[in-house]
Amino acid sequence: MPLYGVVYPMWQCLRICFVATLGDVFFVAVIYFLLVFFHKDFSWYKKRTLPDIFIIVSYGFIVATFIEWHALALGKWSYNFWMPIVPYLGIGLTPFLQLAVLTVATFEISRLLPQDF
Repeated sequence: MPLYGVVYPMWQCLRICFVATLGDVFFVAVIYFLLVFFHKDFSWYKKRTLPDIFIIVSYGFIVATFIEWHALALGKWSYNFWMPIVPYLGIGLTPFLQLAVLTVATFEISRLLPQDF
């Protein structure tokens, strides 16, 4: 939140972050089920391949880019001077990376969990 241009009271920050987290969960679920459909295997992430990671990262970058463009166009948020901007895209670096990195990390953590967890 410190990289964004608007300062909200704590309760509103928590609400915004909670809603954003639900959105992240939704997008992770979408990519999971897309790859389930592609692999015809619910446990594809246990034996994921380099192309799987490429698909996940690309999906994260694309979705994050459109979310940021949409939110910036509607004035839902802005960035302050601390936010690094992705050249040519005009969006913040941290939201651009966040969905891709968190999605890969989610599948990696799931892959490493014991089978009966």
